[in-house]
Amino acid sequence: MTDPAPSYDDLAAEVIRLKSTQPVGQLATLFVVSTVVLAVLTVAAVVGITMARPDKDNTSVIATIVGVVTPILVGLLAAAIQQVHLAVNSRLSQLLELTAAESKARGVASERDRGDAKAVDLLATHRNDSQVHEPVPVTIVSPSPLPVTVKPVEPSGPKA
Repeated sequence: MTDPAPSYDDLAAEVIRLKSTQPVGQLATLFVVSTVVLAVLTVAAVVGITMARPDKDNTSVIATIVGVVTPILVGLLAAAIQQVHLAVNSRLSQLLELTAAESKARGVASERDRGDAKAVDLLATHRNDSQVHEPVPVTIVSPSPLPVTVKPVEPSGPKA
């Protein structure tokens, strides 16, 4: 049995549900802003240390600051990329749902539905195959042992 066609009100409610999501990239923007703020603070710390200790070697202190901040920056950028990826994928899923609902309302079968129906038809045709296969007689022949000659091995070592 097929499902009855959804009413216009059902489709309108579904469209509203799918469109009522968070704006894309809200959390990703937070990660990008955090990355920029951390980079600015790092530069300010390096400049501050250089100005506070002009006559001393600050290489180790600056290397320590950069060594601590760099993995944090990489982590923030990775989190921003992940959030953008998730936002785009969720929007694609919603777009596919909307498109499927709209085409179902119009009565248009999707490519996947047509492919599934074709696979079911092929399976039914294969199962209803009217050919009867006769068993093929098989004779099992045991292999003959190969003639193997063994050469005697002379013992190694000192001869007495």
